[in-house]
Amino acid sequence: MNQMNKDPRTGNNQISKLNYAMGLPTEKVKKPAIVVMIAEKPSIALSITEALSNGKYTKGSGIARSLPVYIFNGLFKGNHATFKVTSVAGHVFNRDFPTAYQDWKQDPEGLFDAPTLRKVDKHSRTVATHLSNISRNLDFLVLWLDCDKEGENICFEVLDVCKRNIP
Repeated sequence: MNQMNKDPRTGNNQISKLNYAMGLPTEKVKKPAIVVMIAEKPSIALSITEALSNGKYTKGSGIARSLPVYIFNGLFKGNHATFKVTSVAGHVFNRDFPTAYQDWKQDPEGLFDAPTLRKVDKHSRTVATHLSNISRNLDFLVLWLDCDKEGENICFEVLDVCKRNIP
């Protein structure tokens, strides 16, 4: 049977039956679990939702109107779960150099070893609030970010915002 075909007995997508999606057998899962999935951009969040929900989902919005929230029910680790899928739009925070390094007369070579500051602007504050709101009461956080250094950096930014909501 093709992995993307529905199981005729349960109507579930076969991808939820694969061993890697089942987790550790000793890990407890609240019924129904709340699984928050965060992608790197809105189009990926929609693709994930369409693939995992068999087209049965609702679309909502949070504080960040450009970052929709897709909600559907399914199986996670063999148990019933409610999935909330959303995204960021690139980096959550901005980076800048301290004032001492912002002089254009400075030797650019010094910037390679210069410290950076994490800054919050209007856009990043909205995205951070969106992530904080969507991650409330979650049981599991799944990150769908690019597998490169930039994706890893975004992953840690998302975790920094959501960590107080992670059980």
